[in-house]
Amino acid sequence: MIDSSSMKKLMDFLSGLMESLAWIVDTLGGGGNLLLMLGSIATNVFSKQMTAGIATTLYNFDQAKSAAADYKATIADLDLQISKLGDSEDDKSMKDNLIRKKQIA
Repeated sequence: MIDSSSMKKLMDFLSGLMESLAWIVDTLGGGGNLLLMLGSIATNVFSKQMTAGIATTLYNFDQAKSAAADYKATIADLDLQISKLGDSEDDKSMKDNLIRKKQIA
């Protein structure tokens, strides 16, 4: 069983803690100002990491654009090669191989 006097002491402690936190927030100008201050501190502390993350994201985006352009060029090249082949058995075999490459690409 839980002792009621122990619970009262715990509740008094938590109440005092909350009152202290409210006093600190009010002293710093309220919740809005506190959030602005914490955001400013976080920006200063983590600015190098954020800059590196943004640079990495931009680099990855450029790499993805380049890969997409390469893919488009590969598909266009395969289509061109397929269109140049005739109806002989060798050409049909080559067409099948090129079509498989296109499906894999």
